[in-house]
Amino acid sequence: MAENLFLGVCFRTAIALVLWPMMAAAQNSQIEQKVDPGALAALDRMGNTLRSLQHFSIRSDTSSETVMDTGEKVQFNGVVNYLVQTPDKLFVDVRTDRRHRQFYFDQGVLTVYAPNLKYYASTDRFGRTLADALVGAADNYGLDFPLEDLFFWGTPYVSADALTSAEYIGEGRLDGELVRHYSFRQPGIDWQLWLSSTTSLPKRLVITSLSDPALPQYSATLHWDTDKISEQGRFEFSPPKDAVRIQLAQVSGADPQRGAGR
Repeated sequence: MAENLFLGVCFRTAIALVLWPMMAAAQNSQIEQKVDPGALAALDRMGNTLRSLQHFSIRSDTSSETVMDTGEKVQFNGVVNYLVQTPDKLFVDVRTDRRHRQFYFDQGVLTVYAPNLKYYASTDRFGRTLADALVGAADNYGLDFPLEDLFFWGTPYVSADALTSAEYIGEGRLDGELVRHYSFRQPGIDWQLWLSSTTSLPKRLVITSLSDPALPQYSATLHWDTDKISEQGRFEFSPPKDAVRIQLAQVSGADPQRGAGR
């Protein structure tokens, strides 16, 4: 079975894709006309809102499609819970039909734990901020956090330059809240975003991979709490007595200092 779960799919991963060869000048001109400045401004408002949050929690109900060797698509559901206190505390609990993972980051120490397997690994080599940890984890260990661009949009880490299409679709409602629906395209990926009309926080995300003829999708519906402050001990990992510590496998050619202080 082809492993194509979108667990790690996120905005930063999508934006970092290598651009496809340039199309003919006439086609480029036609595509550029689809980039709505209003849709780009909505992304900027979202980024500004996300950057202003000092603490928050998110419950994300996710659905991801895997393409089997036969070309058939099968769907797997999951739940991602985030607890965040900027600039240096994070807890993520990822549960799907196939796996359970937890991520802890507290004052420079990043820990990955598999509760079902009782394995964990820790590192303190990537600085003391959430951005340092997430960039270092991806660059050195191939670890992508679901929805990790909540910490990057509106910063130099990501850019809207790769977008070839950005359109406002219309208004709708999610959880009884008025939202604005946008669609975006860039090489290899289409993605849709529903932003709260009140807060500009992202409420729903749908990503479609164009690199596979089956067009598998990943979707996430986000439920936010920006008021409650989590207990400090929630971010620190205390290994169970029967847990076994292992080493994180480093990506070939990775720079051990990449991500530190960026």
